[in-house]
Amino acid sequence: MSSVRAQGSIVLLAAMLAGGSALCATAPAQSDAFPAILTDNAPADLPTIETGVTYEADPPFSNPADESGRRLLDGDRPWDDWNVTVGINQPRQTVTFDFGAEYRFSRFEVRMTHEQRPAIITIAVSDTPDGGWNEAGRIVPNAATPDERGWFALRLDEPVTGRYVRMAFEIEEWGWYVNVTRARRWPSTNGTSREPAMSTGGRYHGYRRTFDATRGLRLVPAP
Repeated sequence: MSSVRAQGSIVLLAAMLAGGSALCATAPAQSDAFPAILTDNAPADLPTIETGVTYEADPPFSNPADESGRRLLDGDRPWDDWNVTVGINQPRQTVTFDFGAEYRFSRFEVRMTHEQRPAIITIAVSDTPDGGWNEAGRIVPNAATPDERGWFALRLDEPVTGRYVRMAFEIEEWGWYVNVTRARRWPSTNGTSREPAMSTGGRYHGYRRTFDATRGLRLVPAP
């Protein structure tokens, strides 16, 4: 019996080592199965890939102003009030996000807890900041129902790919307020990710890697 157990342990160990070496080479693709948030502002219970995303608003937010240049990405922390809100009184505005690398996007979310909202938010993706925009879809706040925290979402049936994301806001009445924005990665289990995020320093926050002999590499909530 001890010999059988020893042989079984050796087989399992060999399988884990072999799988582990393969997983080290394909970790980014295996991790694709998790719809991580790409805007560096995930709550503690969701995985996020640090992209170092930045954005520029044209014209700039002015009512309230975006004093930190990060209010659209701050996760409404440490307060959920006017200190983390931005707004503007203009007929149109574009906000262009630079994710630093090409990603496949599955969902775009905008949190708007105030009654003054834009008529339409048109979301597009591109490989360059100057053109070639591929429209992903639109959020029409007055025709949509937000969740209990005020999130409006554009969920995609197919991924859109690019480095840059542009949100184009159009006026409803006299202006609008925005709390925060999020973008999510397209989940995939076929191991064909083209994204360099994990190999360029991206990390999953609140999760740890573990090896399961049946399911391979997984991410589980960290204790």
